[in-house]
Amino acid sequence: MLKEIEKYLQKFNITFVYVIAEKLVEYGDQDPERYYEEDFLACISNREKVLEIVRDPTMKFKGPGGHEMAATMIQKLWKGYRSSSNFKQLKFLMQKATIIQRRFRLYQLKAKTSQKLKDLRKE
Repeated sequence: MLKEIEKYLQKFNITFVYVIAEKLVEYGDQDPERYYEEDFLACISNREKVLEIVRDPTMKFKGPGGHEMAATMIQKLWKGYRSSSNFKQLKFLMQKATIIQRRFRLYQLKAKTSQKLKDLRKE
């Protein structure tokens, strides 16, 4: 748990915190994949000072590797936006294709019906 807290705090370039040992032991039994931000902050006794830094958006990418994390975040958001707009456009085009298909089937049905009527009238 302590290593996960260190990794979390390195993102914000926080170098000094007071850790509550009892809380570390309490959370130590959990699976490391199930830790949340609140679990990390519950183990810190100077939580208010840490929260000031963590909640400040300008500090989010100040730690080591911050430029790479910021670039990754920008790329992730841009790709998400592009995917969303492409999906909306595809959905719009699919609706239009459905309308065209429906009209064409109606045209075919009308043509067949007209042909049957002509054949019946000839008989």
